[in-house]
Amino acid sequence: MASHGVPRTSAPTERTPQAQAAELQKIQEYKDLVELVNTKIRQREYTADTLALISKLLKRNPEYYSIWNHRRLVLQQLFSDAQQAAQIKQPITSSNDTTSHPESTPDNATTDAAPATHPTQYPASEQIELLLISDLHFLVPLLREFPKCYWIWNHRQWLLQQATHLLPVPRVRRLWQEELGLVAKMLSMDSRNFHGWGYRRRVVAELESPELQGTSMAEDEFSYTTKMIKTSLSNFSAWHYRSKLIPRLLNERGASREERRKFLDSEFNLIQNALWTDSADQSLWFYHAFLMSELSTTPSTSSSSSSSSPSTSSSSAIIPDLSPTERVALLSRELDNIKEMLEDEDEDDTDTAPAERKYIYHALVQSTLEKQKWIRAVEAHAEPKAIADDKDEVQSWISKLRALDPFRMGRWDDVARQVDDLYA
Repeated sequence: MASHGVPRTSAPTERTPQAQAAELQKIQEYKDLVELVNTKIRQREYTADTLALISKLLKRNPEYYSIWNHRRLVLQQLFSDAQQAAQIKQPITSSNDTTSHPESTPDNATTDAAPATHPTQYPASEQIELLLISDLHFLVPLLREFPKCYWIWNHRQWLLQQATHLLPVPRVRRLWQEELGLVAKMLSMDSRNFHGWGYRRRVVAELESPELQGTSMAEDEFSYTTKMIKTSLSNFSAWHYRSKLIPRLLNERGASREERRKFLDSEFNLIQNALWTDSADQSLWFYHAFLMSELSTTPSTSSSSSSSSPSTSSSSAIIPDLSPTERVALLSRELDNIKEMLEDEDEDDTDTAPAERKYIYHALVQSTLEKQKWIRAVEAHAEPKAIADDKDEVQSWISKLRALDPFRMGRWDDVARQVDDLYA
C-alpha cells in the first residue's frame, strides 16, 4: 500500500538484545538532555551554551514545541545582551565567561580575549544579524528532513519578524528576499507542500509591506503560480493561491471590462486543458468551480412578470458586471465542454476509473441548474419540451452520482430536490 506515492516500510523485524540495549541508551540520553535543558531554563541560564544544548535536542526531536519556546527566550536574551553591550561599548560575553573586560576599549587597542575579527566586536545590529542568520541556517537541514513540521516554520517566521524589529530596513529586506529564494527552492523539491505555500504567502506579504518599503508582487506571484502549475497540474495550493491573486492583479492592472472578459476566457482555457489531461484530479475541479462561481451568483427580479429585469447583487472577482445574457452564454459554453469531456471518458475504458467520473457528473448538474436559473431570469417563459429534456438529463446524472458516490446519498437527494423545485 502506498501513501502519496511513497510505499510503506515492512513490519520491523525482531531486534537483538544488543540493538535493544543501544536503543534504550539513546532513549535515556534523550531524557537526560531534556532534563538538562529544562533545568537551564528554570534557572534562567539564557546563554549561548544553553542555546547549543537546545539545538542538540531539536535535532533529535523538532516536534517538541515547548523547546522552541525555550529557544526564543534564550535568543531574546542574547539580542538584549548585544544591545546593552553596544550601549556601554564592550563586547558581550556569556554569563559563564570568566574573562574580565574593561568597560571601554580604545579603538587602536587589542586584547587576546577579543581579537579584531571576533563577532563580539561588531555593532549591536550586526551582532544581532549574525545571531539571526546563524539560527536561520540551523533550521535549513531540519526543514529538509521535516518539511511539514509546523514548529520549524513558525520559528523561522519568528526569527524574521525579530529582524524586522531590530535591524535596519535594507538588511531586513535582504533577509526576507533570501527567504523567498529558499522557499522557492523547497517548493521545487515538493511543489505540493502546503506549509511551504502558506509560508511563501507570509514572506511575500512582508516584502510588500510599507514597513519594508515594499511594492506589490502580485504580477510576479501570479507568474510563479503559472510556472508551478505547468510543472505539476495536481497542485491545489498553486491553484488556490492563483485564485486569491486574481482580484488584486486585475485591479492593479486597471483592467477594462474587455480585458477582464479575455482574462476569464484564458483562465477557462487553462483549466479546461488541464482537465482534459486529468479529469480525475479534484484540485483542478476546485479551480474550475471557482471560475464557474463567477457565473453563478443568484439572479433576482423585481417581479414575476415578463418585463422584470434580472440582476445580481453579489460582486464577482473577475467581471463584476456580467449581464444575465452573458452568463447564460458562458454557462452554455462550459456545459458543452464538460459534456464533450464526458463523451471522451465514456469512450475510454482504461485511463479513468468510473468512480472518478463523479466530478464530471457533479459539474454537469451544477452547471445545468445555474444555466436554467439565469434562463428563467432572462425569459418569462421557457419552452416546456426543452425544460423536460433538461430535467431528464439532470436526473440521469444524479442517478450516476448516487451509484458512484453512495456515501453522499443525502447530498444527492438534496440536489434532486433542487431539481424538482426548479423544474416545477
